[in-house]
Amino acid sequence: MYLNLQLKAKILIYFLVLIVFSTYTAFPGIVIAEADVMPNFPSYPIVPLNHVLTPRIAQPYLVVHGQEFDVWIAKSEGMAREITWSVSLESIFTETGKYHLELLDQGFSSSVNAWWISVSTPVEVPPGLYNLTVSGGGYKFTEPNSVYVFGDSFPNRITVLHLADTCFGTREMAKHYSNQALFRDMIATINALKPDIVAVSGDFIDGIASKNDEEFYRAAYKYLLSLRVPFTAVLGGTDYTANEHGFTFWEEYFAPFYGVIDIGPYFHLIRLDSDEGKVMAFNEQKELIYRLMQGKEGVNFVVTHEPPIEEEVMIWNKLPNGKFERLSHDETVKELLGFFHSLNVSLVLGGDLHRDHIETLGEPPVINLVTNAAQYDEGEWFYEDARSDSGHYRPITLYSNGELEYRDVSPCLAEFGVSYLNWPDGSSSGLAVSIWNKEKEAKSIEIPVVLSTYSDKPIVEGAEVVASYNSSSKGVYILHTSVQPGEEKIIKIYIKPDTVPPKAKITPELKENRLTLKYKLSDKGLGVLRAKFYYSNDNKTWIEIKPTYKTGYPNYIVESPKGLTYYKVIVEGAAGNKATYHGKTGRVKTPLPSAAPQSIVKSLSLIILVVTAAALTLLAIILLKKKK
Repeated sequence: MYLNLQLKAKILIYFLVLIVFSTYTAFPGIVIAEADVMPNFPSYPIVPLNHVLTPRIAQPYLVVHGQEFDVWIAKSEGMAREITWSVSLESIFTETGKYHLELLDQGFSSSVNAWWISVSTPVEVPPGLYNLTVSGGGYKFTEPNSVYVFGDSFPNRITVLHLADTCFGTREMAKHYSNQALFRDMIATINALKPDIVAVSGDFIDGIASKNDEEFYRAAYKYLLSLRVPFTAVLGGTDYTANEHGFTFWEEYFAPFYGVIDIGPYFHLIRLDSDEGKVMAFNEQKELIYRLMQGKEGVNFVVTHEPPIEEEVMIWNKLPNGKFERLSHDETVKELLGFFHSLNVSLVLGGDLHRDHIETLGEPPVINLVTNAAQYDEGEWFYEDARSDSGHYRPITLYSNGELEYRDVSPCLAEFGVSYLNWPDGSSSGLAVSIWNKEKEAKSIEIPVVLSTYSDKPIVEGAEVVASYNSSSKGVYILHTSVQPGEEKIIKIYIKPDTVPPKAKITPELKENRLTLKYKLSDKGLGVLRAKFYYSNDNKTWIEIKPTYKTGYPNYIVESPKGLTYYKVIVEGAAGNKATYHGKTGRVKTPLPSAAPQSIVKSLSLIILVVTAAALTLLAIILLKKKK
C-alpha cells in the first residue's frame, strides 16, 4: 500500500512537471525566472510616456523582413510580473493596418524592472514607418513611429537629413510662433523629400522654466506623429534646461540621452550626448556604445550637439563615488578623436553654431559637419556672415563603401518647401498644401494626407492620388505632384466642396500710442490662404496695415491712432471663401492709475458701502415723511 502511494505520488509529480513545462513552452511570456538579456539603452530615471523603453520615437528600429529584435516594456507599480505579451506593428498607411510580429521569447529583468520581448518581422509587412503596440495582462502600450521596415533587404546607401537648433516652443511670443511654423513646414518638407532618417543635433526644444512648459515637449511630440520617416535627436543646451529644473521630459517623450541606431549591417548612427559642451558621464556613454557596436562593421557616424572644435567642449567622467572628473579641452579633443577612430567613425554631425561649418579632424580624417540652424535667425544674428533666411536642412548621402555626398551650403525652406494649410491630423474633410521650388531642378514628390472621412473618389486639384486607405472611416491618401524650377503651386484634396468661410479671432492691445492686433486665424475646410488687416479713424476710409516682422513673425501695428480706431481683417480660405471681421478700440489719453494695495482697496470698499447704506437710509426716511 505504501509503495503504491509512493508510485502514485511520483506519477503525479511527473505529470505536474510535464504540465508546467508544457505551459511555459506554449506561453513563454509567463515569467518565473530572471532573464539574462542585456538592455540596449542606458538606465531610465522614469517610466516613459508609453511604457516602451525601446524602440522609441526618437530612437527607432530600422529592420527588414525576418529580422529579430527585442522590445523592452517598463513595469510600473501595481503591474503583475506574470504577463504574456503580444506585439504588433500598426500603420494607417497600409491596407491591413495591423501586423502581428512573430513571438520568439519573453522574459523579465529585475535589474531594469522591465520585460523584454524577442520578436521578428513577418514578410507580409509592407515597407514603411509603424507604431509599435504591445498588449498583455489587460494593458496596451503604443510607441508611435518607432519601427521602420525596409522590406526584404537593407539599402547599400542611405540619405540622412540633418537638422540642428529647431528651438521649438509654445509660449505666446514671436520667436515661438515663427519656430512652430518652421517646425510644421519642416515636417511637411521632410515627408516630401523622403530621406531614410532625420537626425537633429540638439537644441531641439527651446529652454523651459517651469512644469507648465511641458507643453513644449507635448506639442512637438504631437507634430512628430505626422512624420512619415524615422527620426532621431540628441540634446543641446536648451533641451537640458528641463533637466536642470528637475524634469525628465526628454526621456518621457522622446528617447534616452544616448545610444546606437543600426541601419542594417552597412550603417550605424551613434547618438552622443554633449549638452552645450559638457560631455557628461562620457565613460558610461562609451561603455554602452562600445558594447552595442561590438563586432559591427560598416559606415559609422555620430550625431551630437556641440562640435568637438568648440573650446567649451569638455568631457566629464563619472567616478565610482558619484562625483565627476573634468578633462581639459585639449584632453577632451584627444579622447574624442580616439573614441571616433576606435569605432571607425568617419563623420560627426553637429549644431549649435547657427551657421554651416565643415572641418576635418585628426588622422585618419573625421569630417565634422555642422548645419545652419533650422530655427528662425535674424540677419546677422550671431556671426557677421549669418544669412537672414531660416529653416535650414542638409541632405547627406552615405554609401556602404564609405563615400559621402553633401552640399557645402545647407538649403533652407525658402528655397524648397511644403506647407500644410491645415495640419493633416484627420480633423478636416479637406486640405490644401502649398509647395514652392526656387531651386534649379524640378521636384517629383509625394504628400501624405489624412482626412476626417474617406471616399474612394476624392476631389483632387493639382495632384494625383497614388494610394488611398480607409482607416476607421478616416481618409488616408498619398498625393503625387511635380514642381518645376521657380514654380509655386497649391494642391487640394477634399471629399465635398468647402463652403464655410475661415474664422479670425482678433485681440486688440493698446499701449500708449500703439495699437497691436493680435490674431488667430483658422479654417476647418481647406485652410487659411491669406489675410489682410486694415484700420480706420472714421469707420469709412480704410488703410491697409502692412506687417512688421519680429523674429520672422508678421505683426500688425498701427502707430499713434487718433481717437476712436476701427479695425477689420479680411480672411480668405484656400477654397476661395472670404470673411470680414470688425472691431474698434478707444485711445487711452491719460495713464490709468496704478492699482492700490489690497488692504486699502478693502478699506475703501467698506467706507463706500457704509456711506451708501447711510445715504439710502436717509433717503428712505425723507420719502416716508413726505408720504405722511
